[in-house]
Amino acid sequence: MRDKTLDRVLSISQAGSLACELLALANQHRDLPEFLAQALPRVAAGLEARFVDLAVFSDGRCDTLGDVGASEPLPTDLISDALDREQCVTRGDWSVSPLVHRSSTGEVLAVKDSGQPGMVDAVAGALGLAGEAVRWRHGQTRRSDRLEALLEITHAWGETHE
Repeated sequence: MRDKTLDRVLSISQAGSLACELLALANQHRDLPEFLAQALPRVAAGLEARFVDLAVFSDGRCDTLGDVGASEPLPTDLISDALDREQCVTRGDWSVSPLVHRSSTGEVLAVKDSGQPGMVDAVAGALGLAGEAVRWRHGQTRRSDRLEALLEITHAWGETHE
């Protein structure tokens, strides 16, 4: 069975090149803020949007992980609705989509004044997959650093007992 997030990404053919670009960019980064600093301008351009925000919704409030464009207050009711429905919701000038299906993180892509509102869900899915890759790489780097530190401690301990 295929992943629902991947199905969202593949549902819009125009989103394919942007999805590939985001995944390639994810392979170049180990840090989410650095990745978002390069990815979100590409997302805004691809969606022809005036404002793009990657936000985390938790306990009734939104925290921005990264944004591009003229800052706008986020529509928390629309974000909550998108997370509850687990799908992209558009109202007025805003489109909001969860990054991944059945997300425990509460991360959403909120887009204002998009020239491509039909692509928001597919691009949110691609951004979610890319973000997961960056986080995985970050975790692996931290694990490698910890193991390296343990080896150094073990080596130093062994030298003192010789």
